[in-house]
Amino acid sequence: GRCASAKAAFLIAQVLFCFIADDVWFYAYHRTLHSTKWLYVRFHKPHHQFTAPFAWTSHAVHPVEMLLQSVGGMLGPMMLALTCGFSLERLWLWFAVRQWQGVFDHTGLD
Repeated sequence: GRCASAKAAFLIAQVLFCFIADDVWFYAYHRTLHSTKWLYVRFHKPHHQFTAPFAWTSHAVHPVEMLLQSVGGMLGPMMLALTCGFSLERLWLWFAVRQWQGVFDHTGLD
């Protein structure tokens, strides 16, 4: 009923918030990696050595870049956990949705 709809809407809002927080963080660090030559060469260039994107190239990153990605992935859940609550089940759902999105982004499909 009404309570279930409110819970679903709250879940969707939280996942959207996580995507926005992650995307803002991604833009900031990704732009920095591209605009600072030594950072690009040392940490980001290996990811761009793939000339034909396929799903698993989303995970072909330097450990430093993986750490940066992880900050973005945890930013939204941590902010929500500290303000309005974010259950372990929602965290696992967020991880699954985020991994799917990262893999899908590298399939070459528009």
